[in-house]
Amino acid sequence: MIRGILQRWTDANLHNYFPRTAAQAAWTALQAAIPTTTREALDNVVEKIQAYNDNLDGLSELDETAGLVEQTAEATFTKRAIGVAASTSIPTRADADDRYDAIDAASDAITAHEAAGTPHPTYLTAAEGNAAYDATGAAAAAQAASQPLHAILTALAGLTIAAGKLIVGTGTNAFSVYDLNAYIRDNILNKASAAAILAELGTTASPSLNTQTDDYEALAADKGKIVYETGTAKTITLDNAADYGSGWFTTVKAGAASVSLATKSGELLDGVDVTTVPHVVTAYESIKVFCTGTAFLSFR
Repeated sequence: MIRGILQRWTDANLHNYFPRTAAQAAWTALQAAIPTTTREALDNVVEKIQAYNDNLDGLSELDETAGLVEQTAEATFTKRAIGVAASTSIPTRADADDRYDAIDAASDAITAHEAAGTPHPTYLTAAEGNAAYDATGAAAAAQAASQPLHAILTALAGLTIAAGKLIVGTGTNAFSVYDLNAYIRDNILNKASAAAILAELGTTASPSLNTQTDDYEALAADKGKIVYETGTAKTITLDNAADYGSGWFTTVKAGAASVSLATKSGELLDGVDVTTVPHVVTAYESIKVFCTGTAFLSFR
């Protein structure tokens, strides 16, 4: 082989510098100068030399431990261990079979559970999981929209409430419903003070005294007053109930002599026409008269 290399170099270059006959002579002389054994040794060396290669140079940097060679870049290599010791390790067939067997076992268990009539104690099917989460979400939504349990609220929830009703506490966490008069609701309960209520009723905390000595016809202005009759054999007459209106009231008080209490024609006192036979208030006695708007009621 060395002979062939030298021959090619000589053919390509020596004739450029020497005449061809001189070049041939020089080549003959060079061959004669190299012993046969030396030429054979050089041939053996040249035949064992590997031409330079980047990839081969990169591979030569790896150590001799067992592993799988992975090329990570041009002329760059790394070695990955065989087995499952690290996340970068390459599993063997046996390692892979073990992992696939575990996955297959889990898959088989889920499949068997989905097909079984009785739920498996460990696994949930997709439908079961969705149902469980739906129930949890519904319970959470109901809790968020609910009122915390309270004894008073529970008692109130048991009442039947309607318009014109009044809720009254009757005991600990106990209530009842009563009818509420429209006049009381609209004209009394809406007042801010006792004085305003008395004013609505046409009276004061200390009723005024209207003293009379002769026959007298009670006026609308006598609402809430005390009509005190001091004369003898006198009569106090009530005007028409419609003129007074519902809610009008007064007190008739007799002095040392009895007083007759009468109404105008057609008006009733305690359901009786006292136009011709007046009601008698004995000496030093009093009687309260209340107008309903159509008749009169008396209270002693």
